[in-house]
Amino acid sequence: MAIVVIDKELVPYSFEMDLGGRMYTFEIRYNNKHDYFTVDLLIGERALALGVKLVWGVPLFEAIETPLFPLEEIVPYGDNLNEHVTWDTLGRSVHIHLGEDDGIFI
Repeated sequence: MAIVVIDKELVPYSFEMDLGGRMYTFEIRYNNKHDYFTVDLLIGERALALGVKLVWGVPLFEAIETPLFPLEEIVPYGDNLNEHVTWDTLGRSVHIHLGEDDGIFI
């Protein structure tokens, strides 16, 4: 599985990723009042999902199944089951895992 690296110093920011032959734009935001991250997903100018919270162990966009969404699972998790995705944990003990395990960082 690949690890999607989020540069917290750039938040809010967006980046593009080719998944399954489609180019997606991911917009990363941070809520500093409640210490959590959200993700927007777009194809071109079309918003597919807005404000999806990064939750430990919960696949992003799992409740949304349409042909436009990436087939690869995107799941934030780490070694500690009781951990949350926060400013301090993201990129240290919690990482965003993409697809099958191949150890690649993107």
